[in-house]
Amino acid sequence: MDFNLTEEQTLLRDTVARYLREANGFEARRAMIAREETFRPELWSALAEELGVLGVAVPEAQEGFDGGAVEAVVLMDEIGRALLPEPYLECAIVAPALLKGIRHDAVPGLLEGIAGGDVRPVLAWQEPGVRAKPCCAELSARRDGDGWRLDGKKILVSCARHATHFLVTARDEEGGGFLLFNLPADRSGIARSDYRTIDDRAASDLVLDGVQLPADACLARAGDALDAVELALDMATCAVCSEAVGIMRALVDATIDYVRQRKQFGVAISNFQVLQHRLVDMNMEVEQASAAVVLAAVNMDGSPAERRRAVSACKASTDRAARMVGEGAVQLHGAMGMTEELIVGHYFKRLTAITQSYGDRAFHARRYLAARADGAAADAAATPRAQAV
Repeated sequence: MDFNLTEEQTLLRDTVARYLREANGFEARRAMIAREETFRPELWSALAEELGVLGVAVPEAQEGFDGGAVEAVVLMDEIGRALLPEPYLECAIVAPALLKGIRHDAVPGLLEGIAGGDVRPVLAWQEPGVRAKPCCAELSARRDGDGWRLDGKKILVSCARHATHFLVTARDEEGGGFLLFNLPADRSGIARSDYRTIDDRAASDLVLDGVQLPADACLARAGDALDAVELALDMATCAVCSEAVGIMRALVDATIDYVRQRKQFGVAISNFQVLQHRLVDMNMEVEQASAAVVLAAVNMDGSPAERRRAVSACKASTDRAARMVGEGAVQLHGAMGMTEELIVGHYFKRLTAITQSYGDRAFHARRYLAARADGAAADAAATPRAQAV
């Protein structure tokens, strides 16, 4: 298998990297944090109109790039290096991955809006007391005349304050089935509580109290809805791991530069063998995580068991590497490693948030074992038994 990027993928990566270096420098990030801003309309418009990368996962029929998981991880690596606070992952990766598998009249318009930058849909799936299990939705949906009524709560909805639509998971109060709704963010009956997460990003809790929706607001039901959500969350997990890899590469580079400059007893500490070994260990962790991301990306179109196994292995490996590399970078920088004036601390906080996103290492270790058992059972069922002679 050829793991080299194509010419188009390389051009895409280099173009985005160059633009983000110019438009999203560290000082610009610090200024945004001071103003408590997490979204820049002008940058979002540039991503849509000048670079066209908001449509990377959108089909060509809806004015998109029609890219897959490989293109997504290529871009997320650069977004990690740049520490972009805008909801690129949520709106340009997760939402298209979810919508592309759904047959509904509203889907083409949503996808076109994503590519054009006018529509920013965010998946609202997490609820109190439930971690990384979309099938356990308790937000209730019941028939109300010709439409629907939604009641319940969603938590940790990333960048909800900037969303134009919420893609909400719910439970059919009558039949108990799994449902997915397209909910405009300005609909009456939504109470939003905004807050800032530890990595200086925006998140919100949503309380839906008697939200009225038309009948066609239900995008998918039962198995179709759950399959689409699980695929989107696996894509999100793979993409956020690629973001972590980009951050870790930047941390290793920054730490190497620092130990070459920092002197102790008149000698650069990069000459100390124990620190050289530490840096080699950090770099090896990054490479292993990068390989796991590639494996998850190429298995995204495989069977559900193969996809789950590859994605969970990727997340568990990346979380382990993120802790080792993040802590190593901070320790080698000393006390200044956690100050607001140094980008190392900002990288470390984002890595910490990533380890708790879309399931932590323990969750994915259990999920990996379950997926491996499911795959083995499927293989055994598909293998014909030897007939007795």
